[in-house]
Amino acid sequence: METQEQIDKLKEFIQGYYEEKAHNLANKGISTLVIDFSDLLKFEPEIADSLIEDPEE
Repeated sequence: METQEQIDKLKEFIQGYYEEKAHNLANKGISTLVIDFSDLLKFEPEIADSLIEDPEE
């Protein structure tokens, strides 16, 4: 999967799974969002696998 496609998919993932939580954290001044890897694995297994195989990329 191309880099831009991964970025677009990750945006879609965060908007679908974590948008409300991210807004609540931002309103509290918290800048860290913890993502459950199993959610990413369900949403986009290819990206989840690439994070395991090459987390630096």
